[in-house]
Amino acid sequence: MKELGISLGNLPLVILPKSMKVKMKPSYPENQTKDFIERNNNRSEWVQEVARHFGEAQKQKRFWGLMFFLSDHVWNVSSRLIHFPFRNLTDVLKTIVRLKAKDIILFLFSLIRIESLLLLPGFPKSKEFKKFLDEQLLITVQTTSKKAPTTLASAGLTYAHLENSYVLGGIGELARFLVDFIISKGGEVRFKEEINGIQIEKKQSNILYSVHTRKNKTYFATSIVSGIPIWNLPKLLENTKNPSQKKLNQFLERRSNRYDKNIWGAFNISILMEDFLGDEDCIHFQFHLEEELPYGLGESIFVSLSHISDDKRCAKGQRVLAISTHAAYPESWDRREESYKSKKQEIISKVIDYLEKNWKGFSKNKILQIQSASPATWEVWTGRYQGRVGGIPASYFKNLLSYPSSFTPLKNFYLLGDTVYPGQGIPGVVLGALNLFKRLG
Repeated sequence: MKELGISLGNLPLVILPKSMKVKMKPSYPENQTKDFIERNNNRSEWVQEVARHFGEAQKQKRFWGLMFFLSDHVWNVSSRLIHFPFRNLTDVLKTIVRLKAKDIILFLFSLIRIESLLLLPGFPKSKEFKKFLDEQLLITVQTTSKKAPTTLASAGLTYAHLENSYVLGGIGELARFLVDFIISKGGEVRFKEEINGIQIEKKQSNILYSVHTRKNKTYFATSIVSGIPIWNLPKLLENTKNPSQKKLNQFLERRSNRYDKNIWGAFNISILMEDFLGDEDCIHFQFHLEEELPYGLGESIFVSLSHISDDKRCAKGQRVLAISTHAAYPESWDRREESYKSKKQEIISKVIDYLEKNWKGFSKNKILQIQSASPATWEVWTGRYQGRVGGIPASYFKNLLSYPSSFTPLKNFYLLGDTVYPGQGIPGVVLGALNLFKRLG
């Protein structure tokens, strides 16, 4: 918002005093407390809280001290070294001259996985703590401690300790705010026009792009910034003899194939129910289940609630709950399958039964409406290939040369979104856009 010259006061924001509460498995033998683990933006309070639950106070202090140091520097480097990820030797040289001593530390820790770090002397050894990290990492960097590079993981593990806000009306309100801003600056926003093809025409040294939609409309441009997931793009450029278009298609095919395995989907449950939390000051919860959900789903669920003061999403005295869990093999979900509806209902029943037993005040009798969405639903409503969500897992980024860039072989065709560095979540997508803007500016 600062880059756009917009005051945050123009947005209907509510600052959240607590960013998240986590409930571990009650059956864990190491579980020293049976209540929620509370996360907020006070770092010293968090170290005390995590030690209260998992023990090993000095080791926890050392671990989180390192995580905060690395994550602070990750955000600094991401905004300062705008020529990373590299597209050529020139980018490498421009980055080297801007390096600081701390940047080298960041690079070294990118070569170490969190699981390996925990094996070193002086770091926590609790199996329950490792499970806590694994489930937190899954919702931020899409992989566990076994494969998560420490540098990237630090940002994922500490985001809950930044200032967290809630937009009254939900995330759609933020989108509407940005649409209004674009229109106020003379821009146009087209809704419900799915792109079904991109053609490229080269005229002398210039390139003209034509974008075709399912409404039989064509838009012409000399530049394109695409937020479409990389797995969807090659299909939009296929069936051509044009050398430039073929070159771009092959580039995108190689990139999408490079990041094609072990990509997550999601299973979601939306519930409208009578309010059972009252003035509870936390609206984000993670629950570790006793056993993983069937059909390749996760061992934890993430629950996000509408704020008690939000009368745009539901009436007073009601709450909207958005429940999600990871889905391995999203391509296996088929809406035409005979057992499709029964599989969804089985998952819903297991989640509702768990919450009724483990969340004080939650009762199926208070549910007013309930809906669910599988990866197949995601594919229908968002168009994302196989219903994939969450971007590219951090396990793919094993070295500095493995990070995907916004640049392509063709002039003025750029990539953004959650499948391009730095990727996942609103902060990552926005940071990627800002860096591209600075490079082109």
